[in-house]
Amino acid sequence: MASAIDPLRQKFNVRLIAPLSRQFASFWSWWSGELVALLPAGMREVFASADKRVLITLDEAADVVLPENVSELVICLPPEQLLVCSLTLPLAAEENLREVLSFELDRQTPFTVKQAYYDYIVEERNAVQESITVKLVVSPRSIVDELLGKLAAIGIAPDVITTRAQDSEKTLPVNLLPVALRRRPRLTVPRLNTALGAGCAVLLVVALLLPPWLNKQKVAELELQQSSAEAVAKDGLELRRDVERLTAASEFLLNKKQSGVFVLQMLEEVTRVLPDNTWLTRFDVSGSELQLQGQSSSAAALIELFESSPLFRNARFRSPVVQVPRTDLERFHLSIELEAAESS
Repeated sequence: MASAIDPLRQKFNVRLIAPLSRQFASFWSWWSGELVALLPAGMREVFASADKRVLITLDEAADVVLPENVSELVICLPPEQLLVCSLTLPLAAEENLREVLSFELDRQTPFTVKQAYYDYIVEERNAVQESITVKLVVSPRSIVDELLGKLAAIGIAPDVITTRAQDSEKTLPVNLLPVALRRRPRLTVPRLNTALGAGCAVLLVVALLLPPWLNKQKVAELELQQSSAEAVAKDGLELRRDVERLTAASEFLLNKKQSGVFVLQMLEEVTRVLPDNTWLTRFDVSGSELQLQGQSSSAAALIELFESSPLFRNARFRSPVVQVPRTDLERFHLSIELEAAESS
């Protein structure tokens, strides 16, 4: 699985990461220069004094007198004392390029790893052919060790040992100084600008990502508050329903109690109104209507008796009065409206 992913990663680095890195480096060089140019003259002088890069040749190294506040001492070896060659390697070798070059050193040069110091420059990456072109710069250890011994005798420790390109005054971006002797980079203007740029990049990322994150946190907090409010509202609704049920039950019991009292009162009034020669076979209360069935020796007089009561009105027969055979009694069916029930 890893072997299948590595080529894809290399292509991604070559086609996307490396071009972006080069564009960013070019932009950064321009931008940092513009920033320094905007500084007051006094501050530019301070930075300039703290960023003294001294370049000396091999012939000058033994008699050099260094100025104060040297930020980087560079020794430039003659190109004729070094071996410079170009190698074409598989693209996958870039991940461990220095280690790969250590194996190629005795094949491509007359030196072994123990006989030389070397460094390299990546000149070209070819994503189509999946190859990488490297410029290998090699120096015999004897030359570098002898130079370091002479400089140490006069109390000088270089930061970089490099050389010039053929037919050019421009130094190559390589360092043949042994890794164990390389000092920790000092804080120079370019490095300070790099640090400031990295800080700006971090702040930019934070500025871009922080508001959405805060909004997400706020939304989550509001959703939690909404859930809590909905739970409280649900509890309140259930409580309200419980109160309504209890109120309805209480009113039902009260109505039942009041209704029972009224029925007793009505029954007492019916008993008072009816004459002794009358008895009932049915007593029925339905809403505001009272129905009475029974027998009486004078059924017609019952209408007037019930009309005279304050609890009753509109007394009438629901069916004709019928004479009971072989008696002097009459069977009746009365319908009476309840005065008190209507007023309540």
